[in-house]
Amino acid sequence: AGPFRGMELIEDIYTTLFTPNLLGTYEWEIHDDLEKAIAKPYKHVINIGCAYGYYAVGLAMRMPNATIHAYDTDEKCRAQCKKMAELNGVADRIIIGEEFMGENFAKFADEETLVFMDIEGAEQELLDIEAFPALQKMDVIVELHDCNIPGLSTQIPARFSPTHLVKVLPN
Repeated sequence: AGPFRGMELIEDIYTTLFTPNLLGTYEWEIHDDLEKAIAKPYKHVINIGCAYGYYAVGLAMRMPNATIHAYDTDEKCRAQCKKMAELNGVADRIIIGEEFMGENFAKFADEETLVFMDIEGAEQELLDIEAFPALQKMDVIVELHDCNIPGLSTQIPARFSPTHLVKVLPN
C-alpha cells in the first residue's frame, strides 16, 4: 500500500523496522505532499540521505521521466540503494553518490528539480538559499531535526518563505 505500492524490499533491511514501509504507512503524514510532487514533471530528483533507497527507488518507480540522484555518506546504504534499484527495475535512472555538496545544486538550476532530504541536522548547511541560490527554483521536501539542532524547524522555513510556499507538518 502507500505511495510506492508494489515496491519490493531487499532482505538486508529486514533487520530494521521495515513494517511501515511494507504496509505503506511509513511517514504517512507526507503522503499527500509526496503525491503532489510525483504529479509534477520533474526532470531530476535529488535525494540527499537516501539510506537504503526507499524514496529514491519509490520516486523512480512513480516518476518514469525523472532521473534520481541518490546520495548517502554511508557505503552500506549506497550498496543497499543499488540493490533496491536493481530489484525494482529502476537502476538505469538512479545515480548513486556519496556526499552531496551545496555547490552541486547549481548543476540543476535550469531544470525542474525536487530536493528530497533527510540528513539528521546537516540540512542546516545545505538548505542555505543565499549560499546556494539555485535552491530558489527548486521544490524541497525535508525532514527537519530540531532534536539535533534546536530551532531548525523555524530557521529553515524562514529562509525559504520569501521564495517558496512553505508548509511545516507536525511530527
